Amino acid sequence: MEMNWIPVTERLPETEGLYLTTNVYSASVKHVLVRQYDAIQECWMADQNVEITAWMLLPAPYQKDNGGVK
Repeated sequence: MEMNWIPVTERLPETEGLYLTTNVYSASVKHVLVRQYDAIQECWMADQNVEITAWMLLPAPYQKDNGGVK
């Protein structure tokens, strides 16, 4: 699965769920966090003092397969 950041100015998720997001609190404070997106209200479940600038799908969970990574 290819993982690329999608700017929120380009588009928002089509379905409700959890997404990896880039969160900007100030010019010098940025974090990558998992956030819930509400597709009905078309908004992120986040504090009011944060700007979400980009998002991407979460990677698939780790799966152990005979001692290796699947």
